[in-house]
Amino acid sequence: MTDKQEWRRRFKAWRAAQSPETHAAISAAICRRIEQLAAYRQAEWVLGYAPMAGEVDVRPLLERALAEGKRVALPRCTPSTHTMTFGEIFAWDELSVGAHRIAEPPATAPTWNGAANTLCLVPALALDKSGHRLGYGGGYYDRFLPTFAGVSVGICPQECLVEALPHEPTDQPVLTIVTEEQ
Repeated sequence: MTDKQEWRRRFKAWRAAQSPETHAAISAAICRRIEQLAAYRQAEWVLGYAPMAGEVDVRPLLERALAEGKRVALPRCTPSTHTMTFGEIFAWDELSVGAHRIAEPPATAPTWNGAANTLCLVPALALDKSGHRLGYGGGYYDRFLPTFAGVSVGICPQECLVEALPHEPTDQPVLTIVTEEQ
């Protein structure tokens, strides 16, 4: 396959075919693996996301990060520029539906300060072994990652990790890949 849309269809279909139990087990295993990373243990900040249907559910990991005293921030998207900033959260009930029907921190939330001691969890429909990510096509992370000085961690189920995905020069790879198996 060479077309990103074909790849997106393939992985969306795979996601839709998974039972809630399988999805929960994969998400839990990925969260456990992330917690084992030195970059997670040493991070002052964790940039996460509010999972959409079928995405790896990182909420339990982010809740543990908060309980451990880490600072947690989630993206606020600006659709007109396809950019995002990260707003700090203290609890999930602070979130409201924002751009693209994704839960976001309020506009009044403190903004992540750009600290280098930060781990960024990057959701993906699929990843390839070089760290290139297949997302939804908005380019938000491709615009964010070049300015990010911390450790980016692409996360997806093992079934969605492939040898190579089509990518363009503007597509930004992640530094680390985590699946439920590796």
